Amino acid sequence: MLPFRRAGPSVVRALGATAPSTQKLFASTAVPLNEPLVDLPGKGAVQEPQHVQVTTLDNGVKVASVETYSPVSRVGVFLDAGSRYETQDNLGVTHFLRSAAFTSTKESTAFKIARELEQCGATVEATSTRDHLIFSADCKRDSVEQVVESLGNVITSPLYNPWEMEEVADRVKLDLAVAATQPQVAVLEDLHRAAYRRNLGNSIYCLPHRVGGITTNHLLDFTQKHFVSSGVALVGVGVDHQEFVEQAKSSFASLARAGAPAKEAARYFGGEAVTHKPYPIVHAAVVTEGASLNGKDMLAYGILQRVLGTTPFIKWGSNTSSSRVNKAASEVAEGPFFASSLNMNYVDSGLFGLYVIATPTDIGKVMKATLGQCVNVSKGEISDAEITRAKNQLKANVLMACESKHTALENMGAQVLIKGSYTPSLEVVQAVDSVSKNDILSVAKRLFTTKPTVSAVGDVTNVPHINDLL
Repeated sequence: MLPFRRAGPSVVRALGATAPSTQKLFASTAVPLNEPLVDLPGKGAVQEPQHVQVTTLDNGVKVASVETYSPVSRVGVFLDAGSRYETQDNLGVTHFLRSAAFTSTKESTAFKIARELEQCGATVEATSTRDHLIFSADCKRDSVEQVVESLGNVITSPLYNPWEMEEVADRVKLDLAVAATQPQVAVLEDLHRAAYRRNLGNSIYCLPHRVGGITTNHLLDFTQKHFVSSGVALVGVGVDHQEFVEQAKSSFASLARAGAPAKEAARYFGGEAVTHKPYPIVHAAVVTEGASLNGKDMLAYGILQRVLGTTPFIKWGSNTSSSRVNKAASEVAEGPFFASSLNMNYVDSGLFGLYVIATPTDIGKVMKATLGQCVNVSKGEISDAEITRAKNQLKANVLMACESKHTALENMGAQVLIKGSYTPSLEVVQAVDSVSKNDILSVAKRLFTTKPTVSAVGDVTNVPHINDLL
């Protein structure tokens, strides 16, 4: 297909030349813009998007969907099988599971699965968090049934053949090589390990020395324990709910009704993890325990995060006027810098604090200056205007997330799998408005009352120790 090209006056002006006359484009015989075109089909009835519907199948599998009437649908299977459930014997198994997605099953070969998905125009992916493992796909509306069947196939009857595991191991090694080039990955993984040690401290990446130790049996044992009906949610965006439920019954009926294994509650410890690397800049994070996804203070922490400041809302913007922490960093840094609040929420715990980037010379000053803003807010140095702006930013974030089928699917899947229901975005917005200034000050005062966690990667010579920060 030839590339589409357009030449016109605007292009000519951009090149500094004089545009030719366009008088002929507006001849008197042109069709008026205020009159309907001849033989054009009339406008049909506008179909409003529906609300999220949730159904639980007889075997315990949860099915959630929302109809958007889009020609493209997104479907995903959420499994309560994140890296937090790994043990010392199978550390890294969830990394292998997401890399082994859509390999051969008892019903189909990997080639057949790939070919069927290819023929229906689907794009598939596998991702994982510390809480969940997710298999998802984008496809045309008329291909949803085939995609659900394929997803059910890889979830209910995986094989993980030994000869396929060699290729999977190569993918894992590639992931590790890419992650090794990203300092922020190392900072966040070390941060969780120091904060929780086990459970949520387990990395979403397989440790390099474990790559050769993960076998087919490790994957099959893990899926047998965690791919159970009570820990599975099938979620769709842009699908008819009744049809979706019937497709789920057909594809996930083989999952026997079974409860998930007992969960170990996350326990926050705090600590320090710094890694010296010959980088020109230093990445560092300082956090304490924050709110869980079910915590009553989650929205208060979300507002506090935006009071302190997040990444710029304008592309290439400095964000030093509205972001407290970025402004504080700009006043002490002599070289390039970045500062933002950090807020990560999980099923039963969370981390809240700061993420900063600066030169080795400036990193200590930047960390102390930004933490000073947390102290100031905890003392009540916060205006009503700042709270109003932070609430508006949080509400905008909640509402804009609904516009993307990717984030909408993630929100639906996480909520349905965690609590079995879905809270509409408008209710969340109303809840944000109900958060008071005292609620925000209450969570701000709790910051760093427990042992903080520090993680840094780079030339860490000037990174302050925990006892020197507060």
